[in-house]
Amino acid sequence: MLILRIAFWVAVVAMLLPSAPSTAVVGPDGTPLAEEANFDPAEAVTLAMTTSSDVLGFCDRNRSVCDAAGDAGEHVLAQVIYYSGEAVSWAAEKLLSARQPVNGAANSAPVSVLAPPPAQGI
Repeated sequence: MLILRIAFWVAVVAMLLPSAPSTAVVGPDGTPLAEEANFDPAEAVTLAMTTSSDVLGFCDRNRSVCDAAGDAGEHVLAQVIYYSGEAVSWAAEKLLSARQPVNGAANSAPVSVLAPPPAQGI
């Protein structure tokens, strides 16, 4: 979705910039070899609106494709949640093992990564 937003804003900025100088190909005598294409901003906006309405109605016309894409999205989301939890668990274990004393002496209290340090004599 971010890529679509970026593309949209780049297109808006490009539309608002002044026109570039002509890039028509000219022959040795200075006459244009090909007709330069004329760009009509109003037609471009109309085409963009038509395309967006066509894209928005895609799921109405292709329900099975949208259902399959939704199922695939749910699977990917479940995988991301599971494996990010595994990565956090692995990182916490590595952090805890790095905090253990090197000489093998047992701590008097277990070390918690998330718990604040105990309060000193109040």
